[in-house]
Amino acid sequence: MFEIDEIYDPNLILTIKNFKNFESIDYSCLNSYLNKSIYEIYFIPSTQIVLSKNIKSLSYFVRSRLFIFLTNINGIDIEMSSLKNQLNISQTIIEFSFSNFYLYYKNSEFKNCSNDFSTRNNLFDFFKDTNALSFTYTVKYRENLCPLMFRNSLIQTLTFHGLSNSFLWRNILTFKDLNQTLNSNIKQLSISMFNFCLTKSLINGNIFEKVQTIFIGGYLKRIDEFIFKNFKYLKLIQLQLTKNRLFYDGFSKWLGNIGLDNQLVNIEIFFNSEEYFYHEDFCLFQNFPQNKHINLDFYNINSNCSCTVLWLFSKTINLGLNKTCSNFYENECDFKKLENLCNKKTSISLVKTDSLEQLYASEFVNFVSIVLTYFFTFSGLASNFLSRPNKTDRLHIETWNAHESLKHNLPTITTSLDNHV
Repeated sequence: MFEIDEIYDPNLILTIKNFKNFESIDYSCLNSYLNKSIYEIYFIPSTQIVLSKNIKSLSYFVRSRLFIFLTNINGIDIEMSSLKNQLNISQTIIEFSFSNFYLYYKNSEFKNCSNDFSTRNNLFDFFKDTNALSFTYTVKYRENLCPLMFRNSLIQTLTFHGLSNSFLWRNILTFKDLNQTLNSNIKQLSISMFNFCLTKSLINGNIFEKVQTIFIGGYLKRIDEFIFKNFKYLKLIQLQLTKNRLFYDGFSKWLGNIGLDNQLVNIEIFFNSEEYFYHEDFCLFQNFPQNKHINLDFYNINSNCSCTVLWLFSKTINLGLNKTCSNFYENECDFKKLENLCNKKTSISLVKTDSLEQLYASEFVNFVSIVLTYFFTFSGLASNFLSRPNKTDRLHIETWNAHESLKHNLPTITTSLDNHV
């Protein structure tokens, strides 16, 4: 059952695998390592199981902090207590992979997320004192998940990878809105996604009310207009997005609702290409609000800034603008003229097809063509198979008709032969 990957003084990396449930793990096998300290531990069960057994016995082998990697987990029992309390350590870091982020209670999936459960003790404590919690790209999420899992939590960094809403892979995480205070204290939130819309059902205000930093990466379609409106502790939003001009079409709306409580919010935008915020994209940001509580920072962008970038900077606090745009003081943009052109609906291009959108569309066409090919192939085979009995029936009918005709004409033929003889 136990496999020791590596030993180095004074810490130990441990792998526990091929077990069918957490109750079957006998930690007394580790007594020979009492003078060591477990630094990392990997749980790899032989089949998907629910995380339902406390691991307090590990406290003899853990000194100050512990990295826990959980694989093949089908869900988390809401009666699990905090690992930090179980092990009496100062720091815990948990990562899930090849697992399901579902909740279980009394051996059944927990879906009755009501206010009645919020007053019960000894429930929803597993993430309470976790320093860092991460769900990798191989985790399957659940919609309308109960937010009580993060009640009274003190999480420094929470990461969700692999959210997707496409025809090839649908993996959506949302939280049920309980309309109650969860006393959740999550400092940093990181989300990576593909073809996804960022909504209040994911960035739940009850869970993330005290979040200070939000990182969003991937291919993002849209951000809800009022999603960050009441985030009073928010200090930094980092966007590292694959190019998608459809997303920037609604850029002004949600950004205009940030910093309304007079707190300064830094917006950092990282680019993997210079093909962003073209001069031709100006009309997408024509209605960008005047907000002096936002500081926009652009990274990996052409220093010869387009009129679109200079327009955005003119609407915000512009800290370090002269370092970003070398042509800031030689600005030759006629914003009034550009606004008039937008109002007249001129030929300024509002949306261009991006390379990733083209790839996504081509993959969709390929997928449909493959499905149709198999469909018509199967239909042809089925048609041929079904037509065989009909041919046999027609042969039987024709044979029967010939037989009846022979019987009817046989006397005449016989008489004719007799006369001939």
